[in-house]
Formats: sequence, C-alpha cells, structure tokens
Amino acid sequence: MFVIEELRRIVSGSSATLPNNTMKVNVSCNGNAEEILARFREAMALILSVEITCQNDEESLVDGAYQLLEEWFEADLLPFCEGDDVSQNPKKVRHFGEERDWFLWGGKTVSEELMVLTILVAGMPISGFDDLRWLLHCCGAISVEQAES
Repeated sequence: MFVIEELRRIVSGSSATLPNNTMKVNVSCNGNAEEILARFREAMALILSVEITCQNDEESLVDGAYQLLEEWFEADLLPFCEGDDVSQNPKKVRHFGEERDWFLWGGKTVSEELMVLTILVAGMPISGFDDLRWLLHCCGAISVEQAES
C-alpha cells in the first residue's frame, strides 16, 4: 500500500496534509539541483513501478522487468555518478530498498546547490537510508544528510 501511494505522490504530487512522522533530507548539488531532483523522481518512479510489477511471481516477467531497469540505470544514471563507490555495483538497483522503512513524500529545490526531500518514516532508526543516499549520489548529488530538526 505504501509503495502505490508513494508512486502516486511522485507522479502526481500530493496536496495531503504532511504527516507527523516525516523527516527532511538535505541534498547538496553542484549547481544543478533541478536536474538532480528530476532524475531522482524519474529513478524512484521506475524503481517503484518495477517493484509493483514484480510482485507477480511469474519468473520471466520479474527477470525481464529487472533487466530493463538495470539497463536504464546503467545508460541513464551511471553517467552522472561521482566516485567509484557509487557506480561499482549497478545491479544494486535490483535490490533497492528491500529493507527500507522510508517513503518519499516530496522534494523541492531551495537553490541550484540544495534540494530538500521530505520522507515519510515508518520506523526508527531508519533502515535503508544508505539506499536513499546511494540513489541520490547516482543521480549526481554531492552529499545527502538528515536535516536538523
């Protein structure tokens, strides 16, 4: 249920009242925050769409969907990766967020160097935050840190 609602917010936005269990995440960029936010939204929409599709147990459908996701990832995101630690394992996208307990609520650019994401947090401490950081780095972010409350 959370994944479908998350995908709906990414694709269509949300006018719903912000829940109490959210956290802000500061994402530093190199003068291209709008581009990174657009790449991140696209990546999340594709990853979540494949995740929803792959809830089906048909092995050929699951393998084909993940293979297409990996090919898109390598062609469209890896060129923006900074550092070997991020681009070492492009197959990580296949297992992105398996243990995550955060869900993207929204994001906005504050300046060309900074964007702020709002994530819905379902558990503490947050599992899967490293996956969020990894994906943002793959989209071109310089640093990703939890914002001060």
